[in-house]
Amino acid sequence: MGIELTNGKGKTGDIIKKIIIFWGVSGMTVLVVGADRLGKIPSKLQEEGAREIIHWSGRQKSCLNRTIPKKVDKIVLFWDFLNHNLMNNIKQQAKAAGIPVIFSKRSLIGKVS
Repeated sequence: MGIELTNGKGKTGDIIKKIIIFWGVSGMTVLVVGADRLGKIPSKLQEEGAREIIHWSGRQKSCLNRTIPKKVDKIVLFWDFLNHNLMNNIKQQAKAAGIPVIFSKRSLIGKVS
């Protein structure tokens, strides 16, 4: 149930546009996992109608034991900032709950305008 946002050249397009194309976010709660700083991503998601953005950096060991909140509708997972155990934990929880996940490499996103 995941979507990889990289194209065949290994580069990532504008993540916000792709999230909106694949899902739409109006009135939804989005969990963003990975990356210390998200830059303009939360504000752009809110401009597109996301009700709430929850961010887990994935750096703390406590993240391994977190449960995805029931109010989460969509998940964006920046896999280049996560350890494998956390990524697998999120994937398993999302699959069990039927929550769609977009996988992206944060370091390739570039500037969101």
